[in-house]
Amino acid sequence: MHRFHIPPAHCKGPRLILAEGEAHHATRVLRVAEEEVVEVLDGVGNRFTCRVTSARKTRVEMEVLSKESVPPPPFQVTLLAGIPKGQLLDGIVEQATELGVRRIVPLMTERGNVRFDPAAGRAKQSKWQVTALEAIKQCGSLWVPEVAAPTHFHHALDSIPATELSLVASLHAGAVEVGAALSGGGTPARVSIWIGPEGDFTPGELERLIARGARPITLGSHVLRCPTAAIASVAIVAHELRSRMTPAA
Repeated sequence: MHRFHIPPAHCKGPRLILAEGEAHHATRVLRVAEEEVVEVLDGVGNRFTCRVTSARKTRVEMEVLSKESVPPPPFQVTLLAGIPKGQLLDGIVEQATELGVRRIVPLMTERGNVRFDPAAGRAKQSKWQVTALEAIKQCGSLWVPEVAAPTHFHHALDSIPATELSLVASLHAGAVEVGAALSGGGTPARVSIWIGPEGDFTPGELERLIARGARPITLGSHVLRCPTAAIASVAIVAHELRSRMTPAA
């Protein structure tokens, strides 16, 4: 069944409408026709099963057959990742969305070679947000993460609440397994995962993270590229949190 996205403000009432870009994709690429049943996601926990009543190039009208609402996960993961060269962050956004992160913060760091002025940063943010929307349509997640504009490391560090558990992927001698880092004091409801850029965080950046309470975690003995480290960290943390919050059978 084909899936589409409509912003929450436009998902009210018994009829929904795909306009412009989504309508063109539906009718010209996917060849959606009248009477076909499709799904519509609003990105904030709701899935609508709809029947197409009219399919035109710039407008697809649908009748809502049913609505399913799903609460957000009991834990929230924020991924703060150094921006790699090229288009690699697109893949990080896509896969992190599939794994259920709630927020993605692209980081401009000391060793990172990627810099954006405010206008270029906003343009990139919009592009990455579209990537996240496309990812929920592909994987069926009902919650789309917020993708922040490119943010300087020190601004990002100051924005994380002191009550939020922070983990930083590191080859630091004191790094521990993810399970150990999550132990003690109960299962955290909010976790931030910090991933350095190509070349990793500088010693000074790592010291600042640890001074603010971040716990270095190990992903094994191999040196991972930043996209690999980002997705591996999210997958492991999400699995650990989910297993701790799921009652034993």
